[in-house]
Amino acid sequence: MISASVRILGICAFIGAMIPTLAQSETWREWTSADGRKLEALLISVAADSVTVKRKLDLKELTIPLSSLSEADQAHAAALLEQQMEA
Repeated sequence: MISASVRILGICAFIGAMIPTLAQSETWREWTSADGRKLEALLISVAADSVTVKRKLDLKELTIPLSSLSEADQAHAAALLEQQMEA
């Protein structure tokens, strides 16, 4: 029989493994292209030159070059990349 302490440690390990996944998931946000087009999407990942998002409309994953995003969204992606690098 497994002791209560071992079960609690197992549950804590599971929760600890899930925290990075939960922390990475932003809420749906409106991304704007450099020419003003809007896209509601969830951030999947950020790289030095692109972001990968999941489009809310059809849940399709798209990789978007940072250069095609608005200045504000480029700055947002850069801040997220910096946070990612510090972690």
